[in-house]
Amino acid sequence: MTAAPAAATTERAPAVRLAQVGQVFEAQDGRMTALEGIDLSIQPTDFVSLIGPSGCGKSTLLRIVGDLITPTSGTVEVNGKTIDFANLELRSDGETIHLTMMEIKLLRYLIEHEGQTVSRSTILEDVWGLQEDTDTRAIDNFIVRLRKYLEDKPNDPQIVRTVRGVGYKFVEKGG
Repeated sequence: MTAAPAAATTERAPAVRLAQVGQVFEAQDGRMTALEGIDLSIQPTDFVSLIGPSGCGKSTLLRIVGDLITPTSGTVEVNGKTIDFANLELRSDGETIHLTMMEIKLLRYLIEHEGQTVSRSTILEDVWGLQEDTDTRAIDNFIVRLRKYLEDKPNDPQIVRTVRGVGYKFVEKGG
């Protein structure tokens, strides 16, 4: 008697994976820890429901998962790329890319404004605190580098897209 071959299982990469994520907020009376050491993996077809008492960090976790805010610690994985904001690193396929503070600030800003077109002048002011009269083309160099790190085909960007004559838009792959 022979055993039937095992059915091939295809392991799909999660749509979002959080590892040891934490979120600390500054409050008038000091720092408030909303989340600490959270691990979470969500598949594209998963339905997510968070249950817990008031004040346990459910809404903060949902804002992190929905890319509305970025955590103050831990990592966020989007489209197979792991972004470690605290250590200024992006990891993919066993390679670690060390990001500059300006690159990580720009990446965080684009992720926080996912789906929204942001102008070069807005990026200069909101991300780096520079005045609008600064040459906005300097941002293009940072965008080229982020595309090289994030995109499968940097010359045909699907994640960090150009909105001609306006600026840039971060769109999660497939979106």
